Amino acid sequence: MVDARPGRASLVSSGAFAELARVVKPGGYLVSAFKAGDGSLHRAGRSTGLDVEFDTYWLPPAEVERLATAAGFATVFWGGVPPEKEGASTHGYLIARK
Repeated sequence: MVDARPGRASLVSSGAFAELARVVKPGGYLVSAFKAGDGSLHRAGRSTGLDVEFDTYWLPPAEVERLATAAGFATVFWGGVPPEKEGASTHGYLIARK
């Protein structure tokens, strides 16, 4: 769901939702879990012990829902789970029907 082009890496991609809408059958569901936040970049993977790091983006829930709706999905459920510790992100969940 992230547009990884230079200069746009923190934006949620409408193209990703368009592709999801293309492959989900009418009446089918989209279930999404994501790190909820302000769209900022965070470095992750250090705690895995695998000597691998990667970028994650904490996505704005309203933007995720807006893009899903624009792609033809109707929100069935949106929720979030608060972070367990300071510095962690809220987990966002979206269930939408086409």
